[in-house]
Amino acid sequence: MYFDDIVALYDKERQEHNIFHDLMTYRVHEILLVASLYDSFILESDGSLFEQIYGEYYKLNLTSAPRVTPVYSFESAVEVASTKKFDLVIIMASLNVEDPVKLAKNLKNHWPELPILLLAMNNAILGKMNESCNIDNSLINRVFVWNGYSKLFVAMVKYIEDLYNVDNDTQVGLVRVILLVEDSIRYYSRYLPLLYSVLMRQTQLLIEEESQLESYKILRMRGRPKVLLATTFEEAAEMLGRYESYILTIISDVKFPRGGRDDPDAGIELVKLVREKYPDLPIMLQSSEDDNRDRAESLKAAFANKNSNTLGLELNQFFQDNLGFGPFI
Repeated sequence: MYFDDIVALYDKERQEHNIFHDLMTYRVHEILLVASLYDSFILESDGSLFEQIYGEYYKLNLTSAPRVTPVYSFESAVEVASTKKFDLVIIMASLNVEDPVKLAKNLKNHWPELPILLLAMNNAILGKMNESCNIDNSLINRVFVWNGYSKLFVAMVKYIEDLYNVDNDTQVGLVRVILLVEDSIRYYSRYLPLLYSVLMRQTQLLIEEESQLESYKILRMRGRPKVLLATTFEEAAEMLGRYESYILTIISDVKFPRGGRDDPDAGIELVKLVREKYPDLPIMLQSSEDDNRDRAESLKAAFANKNSNTLGLELNQFFQDNLGFGPFI
């Protein structure tokens, strides 16, 4: 009987180990970058784009950096996509915003499940996009703005991987979810790289403390919390309902759209909604107005100023104090 117990424990440990093989089944290995010659030159003016991506992966101790295939016209994008399998398409948007949307529609007609991101070169082009058209989320998964920030590419890749893996990973491996609620494209384009950087390093520190094989540590990284982005109250509420059993924390702006228009109290109402069901769930409210600090504290939520120079340190401390990443006390 004693031997049978040992065998049962060993088999259970092996099964738990094998679960990590079933996580992160969707990985971005091939990226199709659609950009004009001028935009491509700007992207690579500070060094090879692949070298920038590889450098960021190396800093975060991530393996298998994706390969980027650039094309310089919309016609060649469809042609290349038909001859090679891509896991992600990034379309650079210039002053003409309608053409990238038409290309996204064309690609979706041929490959409905292919994730597509729209990338504005700078804030001026982003402003032009907001004025000229509404982005259809069924065609384009998300819009980002570049502004010369090389860390953004890694965050874009990780965002798509999390989006496409979250359903499987929560059900198979009980992986937790971090919900970020932010409607400003400029802000989440800067904030997501920071959030992923903190999350990766905190997860690595936890794994390094375990006396496991290196191959097992790499597999354990697949079980890190997934990051989901919502830009409206309704979208956040829908994600909360779908993943309520797996929510690790909520990081939310105070002002964002609710009911089709900007609501200065949307974040406060979202926290109240969550507090009714989960009074102890760690929540961080972020705002550029310090007046919201007292409102956050009254709801037992942490607060961070979005313009703070120490935002990264505050986020890191929040993870350690509230999400189980710090020393056991």
